[in-house]
Amino acid sequence: MKRLASTLGLLLSLTWAAPVVAQAPIARAELLDPAPVLVSSGARLAIEVLVPTFFRGPVQFPDEIELPDAIVRLAPGSSTNLNERIDGASWAGIRRTYHVYPTRPGRIEIGALPITIVYALDNGSGSEPTTVETTGVSFDAYLPEAARGLSQFFASENFELDAVLEPATTVRVGETVTRTFTMSAQSTPGLFLPRLDFPELEGARVYPGQPALEESGGERGTARTAERVESVTYTFTEEGNYELPAVTVNWRDSANQRLVTDAVDAVTITVEPNPDLDAAMTQSDLAAESAPEEVGRVWVDWLRSYWRWAVGAGLALMLLLRVGLPTLHNVAAWLAVRRADHAESEGRYFRDFVTIARRGDAASVYRALTRWFDRWAPSGETLAADQFAARYGDAALREAVEALTAAAFSGAEKPWSRQAIVRGVENARRRHDATRRTTIDLPPLNPPNRARQA
Repeated sequence: MKRLASTLGLLLSLTWAAPVVAQAPIARAELLDPAPVLVSSGARLAIEVLVPTFFRGPVQFPDEIELPDAIVRLAPGSSTNLNERIDGASWAGIRRTYHVYPTRPGRIEIGALPITIVYALDNGSGSEPTTVETTGVSFDAYLPEAARGLSQFFASENFELDAVLEPATTVRVGETVTRTFTMSAQSTPGLFLPRLDFPELEGARVYPGQPALEESGGERGTARTAERVESVTYTFTEEGNYELPAVTVNWRDSANQRLVTDAVDAVTITVEPNPDLDAAMTQSDLAAESAPEEVGRVWVDWLRSYWRWAVGAGLALMLLLRVGLPTLHNVAAWLAVRRADHAESEGRYFRDFVTIARRGDAASVYRALTRWFDRWAPSGETLAADQFAARYGDAALREAVEALTAAAFSGAEKPWSRQAIVRGVENARRRHDATRRTTIDLPPLNPPNRARQA
């Protein structure tokens, strides 16, 4: 009997001493807003990771989530600590919230997302960096019936459209006026704010300005506001009355669930005669008429005074051409090679990209960017726009390239920022070029004495 009791005690002690297999961490994704979701209206996506013990280091959530048909932004102050009971045990977790803004109607698929963690094991030590993946989620995006025929559309909690005209509604021929439009919207990314078109105006030259895009707010419960500023300058070449066209923007009021059209009325500009300009033109005409006679008289007087010098200079020029012509041919050939090298240089292709990016359409800008990659990238390396942004750029450039790519290949007008793509590529080029260093192999400081070794 004593032997049986001791055997049972030994078995129980071995059972208690056996290590307990730790449960694996859990990662999951959940859409917090009901579907379907309005195009350009943010849907909240919660990503969570839980462990059966506690975290031993920072949790590495995805910095960027790239989707072909949506823009994803991290919600300010989105990280939240969790404490759940699973199968009677207490689990610790962290949640991070993102906003997903669909750019088109249809199905939006969000695949598994990786999260890297270090957590405490049962023996108290820290685990190796462990990557777990969330479950995939999807939802439908839609457009209201009234908005399906519109060229541009976005949703916002509040939107304002303002216009300023400078300097006045009455000017003179040759003078200019500038019209500046400011669009501001709450709770929508700035890339959704539409680009304004400024048609040609007979009797005036039209010069659209470079749009400026800025986002602010979103911290500590404040509303996130996007602002887009566009301007156009008119230079009038003829007198008369001109009508600068009205500007309309369609948007959906998210608070009241209704379609709204904001408009800035047309402006009439009166262009009066410009006596100063007429006088300047008259003086210019008179000078042009008298110029041939005056120039001819000057040449006659000069030849009378300096004909000996002229003859000597002519003889010297003939000698120089006879002796130095081969040298001139060599110089011309060298200049031709230099021009060819310059035409195919990285700097020339980069300047072409910047020029096209300031006025071309999305497809032209994308092609110019790709041509520059071929000259700039290290030898043998071929880069697509998204690869360049991921490897050498920052979050702003990746977002700008994503928007440009969508606009270039979608076949439809999609919002993208000229300023963001130019500034992002310039910064990436500057940062990468600054890291390049030329290594020079120097001889050893104390070379061996060959005679002594021999």
